[in-house]
Amino acid sequence: MKLSELLEKLPDWKPRLLAVSDKDIHIYHVKRWSSSMGEALEPNILYLCRMKELSGGMDKEGITLLILTAGREEHPLPVFGNFCRANLIHAHTGIQKESFSILLHTVESLLTRHQALGECLHEVLESLHRNEGLTAMLARARDYLENPVFLFDGEYRLLASSLPDSFNPEIRPAPEADGRDVIMTDLIKEVTGSSAYERAKKLRTALLEELKDGSGAKIIRSVYIHGIAAATLVSFDAVRKFTSDDLQMVNYLEKLIAFELQKSDFYRFGESIRSSSFLSDLLENRTRDVATILRRMQSLNWNLSEYLRIMTIIPEYSEIFDKKSQRIVRELQKIFSRHKWVAQEGRIVFLLSLDSPNLDSLRKNRPLFSFLQNNQLIASFSRSFDSITETRRFYHESLAAFQLGKRIHPRDTVYFYRDYMCYHIAGLVAERENLHHFLHPAIEKIRTYDKRHNSSLLQTLSLYLRYPDNPGLAAGELYIHKNTLFYRIAKIRETFSLDLSDGEERLSLHLSLKFLEMLNGNGS
Repeated sequence: MKLSELLEKLPDWKPRLLAVSDKDIHIYHVKRWSSSMGEALEPNILYLCRMKELSGGMDKEGITLLILTAGREEHPLPVFGNFCRANLIHAHTGIQKESFSILLHTVESLLTRHQALGECLHEVLESLHRNEGLTAMLARARDYLENPVFLFDGEYRLLASSLPDSFNPEIRPAPEADGRDVIMTDLIKEVTGSSAYERAKKLRTALLEELKDGSGAKIIRSVYIHGIAAATLVSFDAVRKFTSDDLQMVNYLEKLIAFELQKSDFYRFGESIRSSSFLSDLLENRTRDVATILRRMQSLNWNLSEYLRIMTIIPEYSEIFDKKSQRIVRELQKIFSRHKWVAQEGRIVFLLSLDSPNLDSLRKNRPLFSFLQNNQLIASFSRSFDSITETRRFYHESLAAFQLGKRIHPRDTVYFYRDYMCYHIAGLVAERENLHHFLHPAIEKIRTYDKRHNSSLLQTLSLYLRYPDNPGLAAGELYIHKNTLFYRIAKIRETFSLDLSDGEERLSLHLSLKFLEMLNGNGS
């Protein structure tokens, strides 16, 4: 064990480095210094001694000394500043009697446990090389953890497990709607209802969390393949309480399990994992070379249409759990038959391959809107594009649509970037200039007129400009007759001297109305 790691595991002894030559030197043994040893000390051993036993002859390369003081015993003074070759540590305890024997036993236990960890990882690695399979690898880990170890896929179907002889939980397989068996134990319910899993995914490390009923604790660790969470390692302290070394063990185990899963035909060649990995690379711009992109598309049999669109699914109130992601995808597959998807930073990102660039079919997709509303989800769409190399840019469009949509129309369920592109431009302009300076002069006049006469000419103008070829639709949204709409527009033309037949005038007014909505922070 590295010296720095060892000292971190001794907080009760308040270790403090007085002189450092190599804090990462490996310590294999611990000994109580005695006069018979003299100055003939060996490297990689932690020697425990008192302050009065220290001598300048001990200051040698590779030597590590720990001075222990107890009770009110005097602390070391800066006189040891002349030590420059050895590692010199001071520790203090309130224990007066047998303090050396207690510290010696504590360090011996830590080193023994660390050595066992190394031996266990070596055995797991041997199981990997010998192709003994997941169960054998988990069995080696179980011998170290002395607790049950489970490996589940993304939908919490059991891939492998290893249980101590003294552990015998009730495991009941129960069929889901699609007929697959899912392990339905109280332990798994504990995991799926826990926030630790999502936090473990964020931090990409093993996390220790107390069980809800206070009866013990669990360790959770996501297993990643090409940056995609493909499985979950879970262990419960049913036999022995966990230590920090156990977290280290599970983190190492995750890497070896990932290698083993990639050897499996399902994970190595399964289109789902490989497609998700490829899409993730496109979203993160990790794959830029066009020839490489085309080769990977061909190997994955990606036959995409010329009308691509990014759809990002975002939970309204909390981040999406992996199990929920799988269920969301299964439901959306019924709505969008041709797509690729990946779970990305708490969102589900879809690359849709559509038959048309027209938005009407999406705007009128009642099953989509109903599903999103029933599950408290939000969908944001990019514009249509035809080049797979542009995936990242249009992914950011969908994110911009969500951010702007939540600000302008917070109650909506679906946001289309095309509807918010002007707001996006406004936001970029506002970073350097005052948006008020870009408003058409007539806008403020119409607002003032509406306030004085309790009218809605500004809203009428906005909808008239939004639907230039369909005044009936504009009138419908205003709940007025089409003739009333024409009357109001004629009044706007005359009162404010506007030429609405001029394209530049219309554009200036339309942009001004969008900028005004951005300034107001809503779509009213």
